[in-house]
Amino acid sequence: MKIINKQKSLNIVHLDLKGVMCKTAYHKQYLKDLADQGVNALLIEYEDMFPFEGHQFALDPERVWSKSVLRSFQKMAKGFGIEIIPLQQCLGHLEYVLRWDRYRHLSEDRKYPSTIKVKSKKARALIMDLLTQMLEAHPDSRYVHIGMDEAHALITGAQTRGEDPVVLFLELLDELIDLCVAYGKMPIVWSDMLDDHFNPKLLAPYKDRMIVAVWDYGPHHGETDQMLRLLGGYRASKEWLNDGANPEAPGMNAGTRFLEDLPGPLKKMLAPYKKGRGVVCLPQADLWVKMGFQVMGTAAIRASAHGEILPDYAWLYSNIETWKTVSKRAGMIGVIGSSWARGTTFCPPNFNSDLCWPIIAKMSDGKSKPFWSGIPATTVERLTLWFGNSKKNWNMQDKAVAEMKRLRPKVKTHRYEWDSLALMGEVLSFKKRADYALLEVDFFESNNHPIDAEWDRRFKDQGDVLILLSNLRKRVISHFSKRYHGHAFDEWVRQLFSLYERRIKECQAIARKKKQIAKKIYKTSP
Repeated sequence: MKIINKQKSLNIVHLDLKGVMCKTAYHKQYLKDLADQGVNALLIEYEDMFPFEGHQFALDPERVWSKSVLRSFQKMAKGFGIEIIPLQQCLGHLEYVLRWDRYRHLSEDRKYPSTIKVKSKKARALIMDLLTQMLEAHPDSRYVHIGMDEAHALITGAQTRGEDPVVLFLELLDELIDLCVAYGKMPIVWSDMLDDHFNPKLLAPYKDRMIVAVWDYGPHHGETDQMLRLLGGYRASKEWLNDGANPEAPGMNAGTRFLEDLPGPLKKMLAPYKKGRGVVCLPQADLWVKMGFQVMGTAAIRASAHGEILPDYAWLYSNIETWKTVSKRAGMIGVIGSSWARGTTFCPPNFNSDLCWPIIAKMSDGKSKPFWSGIPATTVERLTLWFGNSKKNWNMQDKAVAEMKRLRPKVKTHRYEWDSLALMGEVLSFKKRADYALLEVDFFESNNHPIDAEWDRRFKDQGDVLILLSNLRKRVISHFSKRYHGHAFDEWVRQLFSLYERRIKECQAIARKKKQIAKKIYKTSP
């Protein structure tokens, strides 16, 4: 089975429902905005928000999509020319299932329940059931994404038993593909497990049976890969590594494998992509296409560890531009903008999707409508770069917030999202101020030298931070609860403020104690 993409290149955005949930009233506007940004496909990772029959996985069951909401969403998407591609994990990243005691026995590693025990008939039956329900709920979808990424426990478990993990992986993959084909759909598979155990002879029979989604959120345009995830894991060129003179250099270990150590056939495949002391950016995309596979690239809109406040816009812009270039070079059928609402089910929520629109706009090749009509694209890029760089080491966030407030009357569309970005800029400013207030106490943990007046100043700073925290938390809840709700929303708000509140209060108690000690010390003349 081979589905030929008869339309223009797929421009896909990932909707991850394991994070902060938007209200159903926003669905239509969300889909319209995606279409206006040139998005023609939406990859939905429902996780525990899908209305599975016979199973209840959700920690927040009130937010699970009903079948009527699901059908309504699909109908609206079709009306905007957006193809829905469901994503059902079928091997790893099944934390939302395996975390429950009643399913834990189906996990390859019970200490970190993420990957199913592939040799268990019950585990495979469960996966087939979940995938079948997903397929039946998306009759109009040409594709279905079956995940298959980062199943690390499959490798360690198989090796412990003296089994070949690749054989186990491909046996499950065959079953899953057969099921997808029976429903007339082409499966999409993340490439990392296949990249790490790259075997052209074993993989060749799959070229007309699945689409490979190559992902990498690190490469940037114009760079040469010197440390790259490709063909057996992370490999570095000996030529790059201190000119080959010191294989035990920092960052390397005795188990490091180098590009030069590849078996002859694989080294030959990589030879055309050799460039300087490494290889051209993302050569694995070219390799999969050359092998005859349909390939999608995957850039980052939100990556796993980006946190709850603001993204690094410069890094994300660059990664997306890189993948657009590689897509044209390799002849891929489309690019996915992955947007992880959490790193995994067990991780805290990332920043919400309101902040993603400038990044989504980058995927459109400049053919989209301005998201913030009335504001030049160059201004939007400058402000978002200020925010992104300030997250790392700049201190431009206050200037950016002030300019956004000054420009707000000129914003003709999407004022809510404009306010969301400005408000999170204020949260970043608060975070930096709170960090400094904590440092002012932590720095003196080991001694009692400052005089009492110094602790009075610190105590006032801490009080001011708590007042700012309280006011800002109220504003964040008031603003974002207009669009978002549920358990994950409450969790996100706690992630923003609760730890700081507790730590500042602890530092207040320390400051009081230090002040009393200082009075006692300096009351007595030496």
